[in-house]
Amino acid sequence: MSRLKRALVIAVVLVLGVFAFASVDRCGSWDAKEAGVGYLARAHGKLVAGAGRAEFKLPWPVPVATSQGLRRQYTSSAGRPVGAKATLVGVGAQKVALIELDLLLLTTPIVQALRAGRDYPVFVVATHTHAGPGAFDERLAVELAALDDYRPEVAQAIVDAGRAALEQAAASLGPAALELTTGDLHDVVYARTGTTVDERLTILRFARPDGRAFAEWWVLAAHPATLRDRSQLDPDYPGSLDSDPAAVRLILQGAAGNASAAAESPQGFFDRVDGVASALKPALRADEVSLAVAQASLTLPRPVAPPQVPRLFAPLVENVLCEAAEQAAELWALHLGPTSFLFVPFEPTHPSGLLLEAAARTGRVVGLANGYHGYVEPEAVARMGQGEATRQYYPPELLRRLVDTAQLLGGLDLAATGLPKP
Repeated sequence: MSRLKRALVIAVVLVLGVFAFASVDRCGSWDAKEAGVGYLARAHGKLVAGAGRAEFKLPWPVPVATSQGLRRQYTSSAGRPVGAKATLVGVGAQKVALIELDLLLLTTPIVQALRAGRDYPVFVVATHTHAGPGAFDERLAVELAALDDYRPEVAQAIVDAGRAALEQAAASLGPAALELTTGDLHDVVYARTGTTVDERLTILRFARPDGRAFAEWWVLAAHPATLRDRSQLDPDYPGSLDSDPAAVRLILQGAAGNASAAAESPQGFFDRVDGVASALKPALRADEVSLAVAQASLTLPRPVAPPQVPRLFAPLVENVLCEAAEQAAELWALHLGPTSFLFVPFEPTHPSGLLLEAAARTGRVVGLANGYHGYVEPEAVARMGQGEATRQYYPPELLRRLVDTAQLLGGLDLAATGLPKP
């Protein structure tokens, strides 16, 4: 055998050996534990609320979140401010905070850091902007797929901004009234997969006794990927919708797993959504409200390779996914005055979101909340590898397990605290 052939044989054997070693099952078995309720609080009385915001003070340059591989984009500036927004709501002795970050996704360490030292629930959500900063997630799979090498100073800058926004909200706490408005974004959003899309617009406005709005929650479903030039950091359309300097506006993602914006730019989407919102009138207003919040936790099934991965490579992919995937998740239900929300650390599609809302007996699902565990499709869709199942890295029975947990929250009948009359 010639030297060349011998070298080729040795190279092939080495490659096959490395592949075989990397393909050995390292996930092990993930034992399912019974889901349980871990937090429950109820209150009724006068509403107080505050709001704040703070920009990320990033250690430039940083990668843009969705730039990939050899085409990774780095930047030393932001086209528009990216950062954190927060609201703090109180009824009686009970408080609840909501912090929103201009990030593609959330990590458990960031959520835990923002909750540390608080004696009330802190919900953390991501706007899901596709032009936010990267380098804040130390999981290898996430680094390779989107966010680039982890840098602790970037993660710390994000946490610092979230804390600063919440401190501002606490400092501005004062009497408030709620205004609820709902609308329809038909033809403003569209389904990128499947046949239905979450077209609802829910606006919860917090106003002072003089009627001045100082904070708002907007819940809609559309991937913030309208920005064509991602050479700088940018909040995408959530930044355009948060354009009122007098009010801190949080843009929360509903069942956005299969939802896209029917616009070619952030401003274009703002114009269409604002056109709908401007024609709406508040349906309910109250300053004495009921507040109920509950949390249920569950164990997640062991990850599986998406259906598009060839069977030969599935064990290797599953090892990578197991390194990044977490074994537990939290669902939080929040009933506040005339409306209610179910916060989930997933990107549910519209059909999945409807099932979760019905199980939890809440009005809207809010995704990308308190962590991130990928997409969720109905079991039948996932088994056929259709829709967003190509991006779901837990097995098809994932939604069934989530619905069972949501039913625990629905069974608490949180709305029974009594809703105020408009």
